[in-house]
Amino acid sequence: MGDADRDPNRATLMTESHHPTPAWLTASEVADQVKVGIKVIYRAARSGQLRSVVVDGRGDYRFKQEWVDAWMESRMMPLRGERR
Repeated sequence: MGDADRDPNRATLMTESHHPTPAWLTASEVADQVKVGIKVIYRAARSGQLRSVVVDGRGDYRFKQEWVDAWMESRMMPLRGERR
């Protein structure tokens, strides 16, 4: 039985590898996914570099996968001889 079968209220997306991914990622999940410390994620979210939603007064951030992908692509280093 999959996670979606157990909790019908948890929205999921299918990634290219066909593993279900939560529609809204936590800061910890994003940090694990992109292999950086959680402070990097919070700093990028607070500065507006990484789009996010704050879900309550405690500062719980949520992220959509496409926002994480866009942030990572914006941080790409140009290839040698390539102009940005």
